[in-house]
This record gives sequence, structure tokens and C-alpha cells, in this order.
Amino acid sequence: MAARRFSPQARHRSFVAAMWVLGLACLGLLAYGLTLPLAWQQMLILWIVLTFIADEAGNWFGYSAIPLGVLPLVLGSTPPEQWWVIFPLIATSLLVCLVVKHAGGPFVLPFAAVLFVVPILAAAKLAPYLDTSIKFPANPQFQKLAFIAAGIGLLLSLIRQSVVALVQQRARRPRPATLPASTSTQRPVPLVSLKKED
Repeated sequence: MAARRFSPQARHRSFVAAMWVLGLACLGLLAYGLTLPLAWQQMLILWIVLTFIADEAGNWFGYSAIPLGVLPLVLGSTPPEQWWVIFPLIATSLLVCLVVKHAGGPFVLPFAAVLFVVPILAAAKLAPYLDTSIKFPANPQFQKLAFIAAGIGLLLSLIRQSVVALVQQRARRPRPATLPASTSTQRPVPLVSLKKED
């Protein structure tokens, strides 16, 4: 019974169940948080960080968290004015970042970070040429918070991937061979001192 409970299949099912709980919890918390009357700074950090955490539970959890960013605009009682710019810009950055992140292991995370940053910096550079009233993408506070939040999310991914790699490496190590127990029933013959006969 104990062997069946701790079998690899049972551990895998427990892990999958835990990831589902984590992913659904992140989506639920994100959906709830984005409908609260929060400042755009709080919403921005909440959206980005929870998207990356949800993505660690499963790729489709991360992709599902991206469109939830529209909730402040459709369900929020007083959506922040800046969110009309934040939503399409961060949604694009998150989507590109996650696509690259899913393409490989920890070595692609720097490229994912760069591609998160590029749409924001490109919008900050090009937006004034399209519409002089769009200045928010160049807001230093917005850029700083977005980059820090993405950095936290990618750092969590690096830690998770490193831990998984270490666990898999330990599992692949050959276990030391154990000597079989002796089945011999013979007892050692005691040494008897020989006496010389007179």
C-alpha cells in the first residue's frame, strides 16, 4: 500500500494536481484583483507577476492570464486612465515574452526579458510621432515598475527550472549497489586449542 502511494505515477499525479491548483488560484486572484479600485501601479505589478507565476503552473495558464488585463476596462468601476495604454502595451510584451520563454530552458530567459522590454521602449520612441498626446509609454515610473515586475517573474522561472534540473539530475544518478544478505546458515567453527597428550 505504501509503495503504491509513493510510486512515481502517484507523485506525478500529485504534482499535476498541485500545478492546477496553483494556476487556477493565480487566475482567480488576478481576476479579482484587477476589478478592485487600485492604482495603475498596483494593477500593473499584480498583472505581470501573477501572469508569470501562473505560467510556471502551465503554459496555458500564463496565456490565459494575459487577456485578463482587460478587466479593469470592462468591469472596473473607475478604471485608471493610463490603463487604456497599459493594457495593449503590456499584453503585447507578455505575449512575446512567454512565447520565447516556452521555446527553451533557462538559457532563453535573457532573450525573453529583452523581448518584454522592446515593445515598451519602441512605443515610447514611436508613439509621439503617431500621436503627440500619447506620452505615457515613456513614463519612467511605468517602465521601471514593468521591468522590475517582469524581472521578478523571470527570476522565479529561473529558480523553478534550476530546482527541477537538480531534482532530475539526482534522480538519474545510479544508486550504490547493496550487498546481498548472506543466506548461509553455517556457523563459524571456533578455534580449539590443541593439547599435547602425555
